[in-house]
Amino acid sequence: MYTLLVSLLASLPFADLGLGASVVNATSDRESGRISAREYNEQVRSTLTILVGVTGAIILIAALITSLDGWRFIFGEQESSSTNLAALFLGVMLALSVPLGLGVRILQGLGKNQVATLLAFTGSIAQGLWIFACIGLGAEPAVFALSAGAGLLTTSVVTFIVASKLAALEISSAFRIASRPNFISEYKPTNSALPYMIVIMGVTATLQLQRILLALVSNDGQVASYGYVAQFTVAVTSVITLASMNLWPRYRSLRAQFQLPATTVASHILTFTIVGAALGTLSSAAALILRSFITHDSITVSMPTVIAAATVVAAWAATRPSTLFLNYPAGFWLQAASSVACAASSVALTVTWGRVWGAAGAFAANAFSIAAFVAVPMSAATLMILVRERRSTSGE
Repeated sequence: MYTLLVSLLASLPFADLGLGASVVNATSDRESGRISAREYNEQVRSTLTILVGVTGAIILIAALITSLDGWRFIFGEQESSSTNLAALFLGVMLALSVPLGLGVRILQGLGKNQVATLLAFTGSIAQGLWIFACIGLGAEPAVFALSAGAGLLTTSVVTFIVASKLAALEISSAFRIASRPNFISEYKPTNSALPYMIVIMGVTATLQLQRILLALVSNDGQVASYGYVAQFTVAVTSVITLASMNLWPRYRSLRAQFQLPATTVASHILTFTIVGAALGTLSSAAALILRSFITHDSITVSMPTVIAAATVVAAWAATRPSTLFLNYPAGFWLQAASSVACAASSVALTVTWGRVWGAAGAFAANAFSIAAFVAVPMSAATLMILVRERRSTSGE
């Protein structure tokens, strides 16, 4: 029950409809002087207008499900009144976090992703306090689940306030609902938000469906093996993703000034690939070494499985520079096509290879799909774009 309630929060990356990407670009452009403070404030205000509407829709849907006793079908017949209310309140917390989640995007645009990472600890503190309070009061499991929502909402509020101060954004005017959202062409939802939304969905399908698919084509032992090793790979890929985010505004600013040579990005791609391979190897080694201690020998992990898992980390790391460079309208659509192809390949190969090689096959399917449909083509496209732009500016 706790897991099901908390899983509602997994929808958060989709809730901003991809509009957060436009805010990152607009913030970076404001910092580099490409747009004025007034234009920037209008972009944020227009985005918040749409996201406040999303907030209202989420709350309305959650309230409707609650009034119709619909959570019974989601959580099962043993659902209690406290679970019903907990699901409603968790939905409200999720809804309120949607517009406030732009704080992280603003910090990314400012090149201060490390600040967002530090502020995330406020949510951990709030979640811990909630859990301790629940233990002290002897609360039901459904109330414990609200700790995740409390942590998320706390982080969102604090991050938005700090980001607004750093970006000199007027919070009161930003939340003044616009009668009609007014976006500069490059930041219109159809130009950036829609393809970015497709990218997020493709990445989610590529990275999150393997366990489900493996359960359909293999045995419980292979599913358990995959789940155990994946805990290590996910932790490492998350660190790599966070470490790379500051490249987004940096690339955008340097490119606008025609000061981003292809050799710089090529060196970044090589560096990230090498670091990814090293971290992937270390995480796989840790999974092997700690297996007996963590699982009490209840899970078997093969060498092909950890090798394939390490390759996934290396492939993912190799994608970071090019995907962050391509975070502009035309680049978003290129990424969207790539992510859809990657997801389709990952699903098809996981079903095929997972049936034969189990957990190793699932990791191998991921590694091949990410490398073949994202890392290689996106890196090649990035370098060709930069070479072409350099030639055009030099008059060749």
